[in-house]
Amino acid sequence: MSEKISKDLSVVIPVFNEEGNLEELHQRLRQTLLALNKSYELILVDDGSRDQSLQIMRRLSEKDPNVAAITLTRNFGQHPAIAAGLSQTRGDVVVIMDADLQNPPEEIPRLLQGLDQGYDLAFGVRKERKDNFLRRTGSYFAVLILRKFFGTSGNISAFMAVRRQFVEAFNDCPERNKFFTGLFSWLGARSIGVEVEHSARLSGETHYSLRKLVQILVTMTVSFSEYPLRLTSRLGFLVSLVGLVMALKVVIQKFLLQVEIPGYASIFAAVVFFGGVQLLFLGIIGEYLARVHIETRRRPDYLIRDIFRKGNKIGQ
Repeated sequence: MSEKISKDLSVVIPVFNEEGNLEELHQRLRQTLLALNKSYELILVDDGSRDQSLQIMRRLSEKDPNVAAITLTRNFGQHPAIAAGLSQTRGDVVVIMDADLQNPPEEIPRLLQGLDQGYDLAFGVRKERKDNFLRRTGSYFAVLILRKFFGTSGNISAFMAVRRQFVEAFNDCPERNKFFTGLFSWLGARSIGVEVEHSARLSGETHYSLRKLVQILVTMTVSFSEYPLRLTSRLGFLVSLVGLVMALKVVIQKFLLQVEIPGYASIFAAVVFFGGVQLLFLGIIGEYLARVHIETRRRPDYLIRDIFRKGNKIGQ
């Protein structure tokens, strides 16, 4: 659990193989936050990096008392890493951002201005995306899911500022697979989109493969809605109705019109079609059962190995 609130602002940043970005990220963040004349802390969460990211994070925590370096026991993923960082925050307002500098730290004041208008959450709306096609496509479908299930509009991003009340509510949610964008919406945070600049990645390549993007989209869908299950029931009824009509047609042709019905090809096609539909429906149901299985096991979403503040290890 986090200590008593003692900061105006916390910045949570998940880190996975970002050795080429951390030094400049820290420098630009420090300049931006000092100009705000607010007390602040930077919480860097190492999500099982295989490069020199952890060593750089520890070095930053040694020379800057406002930097906390958290290390997880292995790579759990972006959202669990963010959840780990949120659990350690002490700020009245918490900013969440990536370490790749695609969201410039200089845009943080814009998010805070959004909160000053009376909102609980301000998220960045990119003026012009600098991501590759795969990342843009994944984000597009993520936005569709948020619009469908939460009524969220705009090009919502992981770059956001949220008030302490909703960070505490997020931390209290007992579920696994905590997708912070969806949970903040579900918790009822009044949100506003703030137009921000979007830059190309400073160093390295995106860590989102097609498999990871699909996995995230599926998990977002089944974690916050029963719509796919209802859709399965409706499609099942529709397919059954089509099958009944086809059967009646065969009966009429065979017994009333005396039409000879060729057998094997049509039967094979029908079996393949309905078998495929059944497997699809079982797969959707299986996704929900898998989430139930994960929740009943009650395994932690992440496990913190070490926490460093001012260069000193302070425990877990």
